[in-house]
Amino acid sequence: MATAENMWPPSDARLLTLFSRERSEDAFRMLVERHAGLVYGICRRGLAGDAELAKEAAQAVFIVLARKARKLRKRRTLSSWLLRTSNTVVKTVRRRQARRQRQEEKAADAAAPVGALLRRTA
Repeated sequence: MATAENMWPPSDARLLTLFSRERSEDAFRMLVERHAGLVYGICRRGLAGDAELAKEAAQAVFIVLARKARKLRKRRTLSSWLLRTSNTVVKTVRRRQARRQRQEEKAADAAAPVGALLRRTA
């Protein structure tokens, strides 16, 4: 008789259990393959279509999953957890980008008078 434990393909809950208890790389790989499109799509939309930045953000989401897999209580709702985590990672990436841009603008503004002085003395 088929039970939830031996059905194929295994559920997200079963894969999470295998990964968190036994550190099964195969189980984690299956989760990534199953949900990579969802996570990448959320990241790409949230990062204005920047494919490279979206790939990095998606990797970060799965790193968070690997670290927190044992703590996930409702294993049946992995896709909603991934959605929330993807949005959180996207917000963090956008904040860091904005901060970096402000710092670069500040540095450019500070360098402008020095450049003008150098041009005058040359």
